[in-house]
Amino acid sequence: MEFDYGLWLGPSSLRCETGRQLGEENVWPTLFRRHIPTEYNVTKMRGSRNGLLVNMTALHLVMRAWPKAVELMESLRDAYVSLQPEPMPVLSQHDLFILSKAGCGLPAYMVRSRPQRASDGQLPEVVGTQFKLIAGFFMTVQHNLWGRDGGQLAFESAEAFFDYADRHEIFTSPGGRACGGSQRKIMALYDHLTPVRESPFLEPLASLADVPKLLAYVAHSLHLELTLLFVQRHLKAMYLEADGERTFDARNRREQIEWLRDTHHIEHTLRRLETMLIALPIESGVAEEFRNEILNSAQSLRPGAGLRDHFRAMTEIVQRHGHTCQSNILGLLGRSPLRALPRAQVERRLDLSSLVMRQ
Repeated sequence: MEFDYGLWLGPSSLRCETGRQLGEENVWPTLFRRHIPTEYNVTKMRGSRNGLLVNMTALHLVMRAWPKAVELMESLRDAYVSLQPEPMPVLSQHDLFILSKAGCGLPAYMVRSRPQRASDGQLPEVVGTQFKLIAGFFMTVQHNLWGRDGGQLAFESAEAFFDYADRHEIFTSPGGRACGGSQRKIMALYDHLTPVRESPFLEPLASLADVPKLLAYVAHSLHLELTLLFVQRHLKAMYLEADGERTFDARNRREQIEWLRDTHHIEHTLRRLETMLIALPIESGVAEEFRNEILNSAQSLRPGAGLRDHFRAMTEIVQRHGHTCQSNILGLLGRSPLRALPRAQVERRLDLSSLVMRQ
């Protein structure tokens, strides 16, 4: 799951004790999306969500569990902050990205760990609610860090956070649907999560999971996910530059390549994750060879070189390191190691075959 889908799409099909799937209409792959009776209303909220459909059934459930869900997210934040080697007066966008992905990863850890903390369909309502709440947080911060016009290290206020998300239509989804949270509630969530407390309050999280193992699981899974993103972007930039076909006009092509190669936010987040793993009393097994091997491979791709042969060599690198990373994750979960990571699975995950096959 972690190699193929990561900590947002992967758990999206799980169900909590209310019978609803965590991702609601955004469950992926769609094969796992279930038809669950849902009431919709057309929203009159201003901004990008005006006139779109809101899932009222999910909204009512979220509001019912709001206080405990916020307390759980604050506990998760405290656990993350407690791993940092130096005091953290504020959380950077990189910290908020890791924290929000940890919230998305909590239900996956509970269902996939052995012994199992909860089965699919029996996740506590508070866990399902915090997943729904923190998912929008994750999407906003991810867009800010990886997006073409993003990259600011901090939002000035909760209002600035909301305005950014609304302007970029992050609270909307395909099919004319939108998040039902009010601006006031979204801003309140930001204000709850961003302050750093002097005394951590871990009890809400500790009642659901082994906190060190959960954080190690999140760090390993996110490390794998971001390394794959790093590899994917660098390879795509290399192949666009080497591709004889002019898919884009020259200016757009160069801008695309420069954006793909600008991975400093990804690398900074990876360093934060490695610091996090060092602080955990669990063997990390994390190494930089994966990224370095891909970067060094740029030297082997010359003008006119065969993209297919090069891509085959790169998939072998990803296959080898990906197998190690996924096996480490399964070990943390108390599950059997991965027997194999098929080449077809690696190629599907990198999603570069169409570009390579044009040669």
